[in-house]
Amino acid sequence: MITGSAKTKKLPSLPGDCRPIPQVMAEIRDAHGQVQWVVETHVVPNLDLDGHGSPVVLVPPNHLNISQSGMWWRLFIQRGDCGYELGIVIGMEDPIPEPGESHGLRNFSVVESVPVDVGASEQGIGATTYVFDGERYKGGRTEYR
Repeated sequence: MITGSAKTKKLPSLPGDCRPIPQVMAEIRDAHGQVQWVVETHVVPNLDLDGHGSPVVLVPPNHLNISQSGMWWRLFIQRGDCGYELGIVIGMEDPIPEPGESHGLRNFSVVESVPVDVGASEQGIGATTYVFDGERYKGGRTEYR
């Protein structure tokens, strides 16, 4: 028997029901309708939002004619064989951890390509930080670089 005064951080409860995570494969098309990328449901490497290493899973939209500029993902935290859907993430890239947490879950950001100016063909970089509000992750202000 092991005893001690060390406290283990409790696994945070998540809102909603734990449901099967959809397995989706989608094509991202350019302005001419040509397939540029194929994306699919995947676990985000090195992203621990609950402090217990629960897999974070991104699921692309399950429809045709997705463009890079309109790309978004459904974000799930997996527990066992099911997952809790905790928000929509805008952009092509996987989320990266950010300092701080809210309601027991870590903040993260997503970097995306954005037009430098209205009508411009040049692309800049926008980074949006997401914070958990107790029910869903919400994107905050996008910082442009």
